[in-house]
Amino acid sequence: MIVFEERVPSAAEQRAVAESVGWDDHFDWASLPASLHGSEHGVVAREGDRVVGVGRLVGDGVRYWYVQDVMVRPDAADQGIASGIVARLLARVRRVAPAEAIVGLFASPEAVGVYEELGFVVATDDPLGMTLTVEGEGAPARSRSTDAAAALGYDAAFLGEPVAAPAPAADAAAPVLPYVHFSVTMHLQRRLAWSVAWNVDGLRLQPGIARSSRFFLDDRLTDEQQTGEAVYRDNDLDRGHIARRADLLWGTVEEAKQANRDSFTFTNISPQLAGFNQSSRGGIWGELENGVLELDELVDRRISVFAGPVLADDDPWYRDLVQVPRDHWKVVVYKVADALRSKAFLLTQDLDGLRTAYLDAFRTYELSLAELAERTGLSFDGLPGADQPDTRQCPPREIIGLDDLRW
Repeated sequence: MIVFEERVPSAAEQRAVAESVGWDDHFDWASLPASLHGSEHGVVAREGDRVVGVGRLVGDGVRYWYVQDVMVRPDAADQGIASGIVARLLARVRRVAPAEAIVGLFASPEAVGVYEELGFVVATDDPLGMTLTVEGEGAPARSRSTDAAAALGYDAAFLGEPVAAPAPAADAAAPVLPYVHFSVTMHLQRRLAWSVAWNVDGLRLQPGIARSSRFFLDDRLTDEQQTGEAVYRDNDLDRGHIARRADLLWGTVEEAKQANRDSFTFTNISPQLAGFNQSSRGGIWGELENGVLELDELVDRRISVFAGPVLADDDPWYRDLVQVPRDHWKVVVYKVADALRSKAFLLTQDLDGLRTAYLDAFRTYELSLAELAERTGLSFDGLPGADQPDTRQCPPREIIGLDDLRW
């Protein structure tokens, strides 16, 4: 028995039906959630627990309407499902349109008869319909990893021994969001990542993956729980990656492509003024992982990395949009001679507590996990070296170049 539900299909339902009819190339899966969100109405056809057909309305909601994405699974054909979906969409137009409304659609050749039975006519005598694909510059799509099996997030056993990611206090509202090769722990009040944990497999890197040109919101969070495009538009803020894109591009080509796109999710982005981002990209900060991966004695060419902004209560507000973190931290965990080791770093303008202008020189310091925990409010107890008393007493040491590092 076919049951019709008056609602817009979910992205997963839309994709499942589209793939069943071979329409894989008709959709941009990344922007599909946002596209569905903009629908005026929708109809979902179910057979038991299975969605067998979908369709929706788009338009201005008053005079001009468009029937979009009417699809029926091939194994559920010849049951009047397409006609039932379109009839219900037209009934919706009749209910809400204040006066005469114009409803349009593009019909595949095999579906023309279905639409003609519902009153549509082929407008061959009217001006020819035309389309143009435009690359939009507006707000980013809402998205999450499209392959749940691949989006397992940070792997605590990646180095052969358990390495727990940094964690906030047990009572903190800090959801952990898994992506391909990394996980983000969110600070919902600041709308930024509290920490990002990721794995790097230096033997399986795929460096040829092209950069994405779009940034995405995560549909597992509300707009109020993450910092999106509005913060970065028409100002001097950069979108600074926390987990380096290059670190995540490993595994199969498909894995690397998905990790690349996932890395452009706003949850993995921290607002930085241009000077900060350029300094971190061109200086020692962006080379820390490379320095470890080049160690001759590194076991399996693998490392795990943790990083994030230092979310201080007195971080300055930028145009009343967001508090911009002054400092960022990073911890690299690696194995040498079957022993796990870790190094902690801080990129800061304010090591001694004196607040200075944004354009002062940025500096990178190596420091103890104990001091880093004090600055960030995170627990690093699951990392090697966290309980070593000698490291807790070490003063921060400035790092100018890779030669200053003693791995």
